[in-house]
Amino acid sequence: MTIKLYDPDNQLLKDLSTNKSGNEKIGVDKDGIYRLEIKGNNTKGSYELTYKIE
Repeated sequence: MTIKLYDPDNQLLKDLSTNKSGNEKIGVDKDGIYRLEIKGNNTKGSYELTYKIE
């Protein structure tokens, strides 16, 4: 499984780790729509993802 965050210009901002627990704080410097892409191939189980805008 891969989890990637793209900025409004569709540039990869962050490639997030999977199979781990923890928190990640990501600062952004552009206004606009950010895209979170989650892909899996023959995956099982579950994944919890939450976000907060400060």
